[in-house]
Amino acid sequence: MGNNYATPKNKTVSFLLCLFLGVFGAHKFYEGKTGLGVLYFFTGGLFGIGWIVDTVKLLCELISKPASASAKPPIIKPAPDASFSETIVTDNAVSASPLSSNSLPDGEKDYNLFDEIEDDCILCYEYEENLSLEEGAIESLSGKGGTFVTFEKEPDNPYDNKAVAIYLENNKIGYIYRGNIQKMANQFMNKGFPVIGYINKYSISENHATYKIGFYRPKGELESKSFSVVKIRKTADDGFMSRAESLLLCSEGDIVTVEQDNIEGAYILYNYAGDEIGELPKSANDFLDENHYGRLVCVLDECNEDSNGNVKAKVTIHLSCSKRS
Repeated sequence: MGNNYATPKNKTVSFLLCLFLGVFGAHKFYEGKTGLGVLYFFTGGLFGIGWIVDTVKLLCELISKPASASAKPPIIKPAPDASFSETIVTDNAVSASPLSSNSLPDGEKDYNLFDEIEDDCILCYEYEENLSLEEGAIESLSGKGGTFVTFEKEPDNPYDNKAVAIYLENNKIGYIYRGNIQKMANQFMNKGFPVIGYINKYSISENHATYKIGFYRPKGELESKSFSVVKIRKTADDGFMSRAESLLLCSEGDIVTVEQDNIEGAYILYNYAGDEIGELPKSANDFLDENHYGRLVCVLDECNEDSNGNVKAKVTIHLSCSKRS
């Protein structure tokens, strides 16, 4: 299914407008939330409370958003190969949840830099792998933890016609080891799907390094389903901001988080800052429970406020990998 995503609003601009003109609702008008903008204008930013809350909220979003250690290189997309046959790898999968510790020196940090969506494709698999280093290449990794690498097939390699070389800043540093990851890299690249990687950990003294590699598939090839967001008017559990207010901080195209409530079993939606923005309807429970997928990506498709101040939203859930057995 095809989705048209609106360009997300610049969070820095929103923050600056809120900081200096938020009492007049300037940031709300900028974000396209006209109803709230008018309300802020005539109530002095909800009597100053809404202005202060929005300022703190936007500031937290700005300083908490991770930045990649270096710019991403162009994605290598070799010519499609009609003989594509996908391999599913289940061993050594990397969890996306742990965060890097800034207290660790470079070389020991665990980076998590993959975007869920890249070039209209969804991240389906990610792994951390040992790097088969070229002789003397370890020295070039100093200070390069979190730096993106590129992959290049070597069909004329005299030792392995399935060889996939790894390049760091246009310098070959090694290869993907033979095995399932090499096979997946060939298959995805032959199909023209994005394959992205970066240096993760390394030890110069031990001549050892790891990289992380992510495999993406086009949205159109994945099972997906759209749902309306419900219970937006319900008060958030923390009581700090209403679900509606938190939802209106989002932009169409944003990735939102889905977590199932252990008590009621409802699937609750959260924005990037971790604030509740609503729930999925019961039909989504059936959809997710039936498929029991291990990984999903939830995208905010629509988010708007009508003239009566009612907030409405829709999300699309992309099931990005095969069913668990």
